[in-house]
Amino acid sequence: FTDYVIQRARIEKRIVQYCLVNHSSFSDINLGALATARILTLRNERGDIEPTHAVLRMPQRPGASVDNIHAGGIAAPVDLATGRLGRATDLGLRVTARWHDLHPETGAPILGRELPHWQAALDLCRRAHALIGDRVVVGWDGAILEDGPCLVEGNGKPDVDLMQRPHGTGLVNSRFGEL
Repeated sequence: FTDYVIQRARIEKRIVQYCLVNHSSFSDINLGALATARILTLRNERGDIEPTHAVLRMPQRPGASVDNIHAGGIAAPVDLATGRLGRATDLGLRVTARWHDLHPETGAPILGRELPHWQAALDLCRRAHALIGDRVVVGWDGAILEDGPCLVEGNGKPDVDLMQRPHGTGLVNSRFGEL
């Protein structure tokens, strides 16, 4: 495989990435995909990096290759202090939209579930944001793996609907709006 990738890379560019696998406590809600947390961080009045909102995204249909709420997934708000999940929802664009205490496919609890390595995930996002210069807001997509959190990507223009619908409120009257 290595030789094949090297040969193909001479013709067109290739990226080889690790295959990430969620922490074992996610096995009843991720349906085999990589469930990720979107964590919003903002630079505050003192210049420090402050997380303001977070959601955990997960697929709701078997065979989904991504957890993205814009691709049919669901998202649950995460309490920043505890890493505890609220009720999950989709974007609410259809009359069939619902709020889920339990995963719609597996029946596994979502509401009240506590994410492992949560404070480490927040710390990782703070450190990453501090390293990228003067950007005010970043939406971090991170996976929680068996041995801790891992950043997947940072989004300079994060979707605010991804936060507002699961949290059940707009962002203007929150710490996000203040900053």
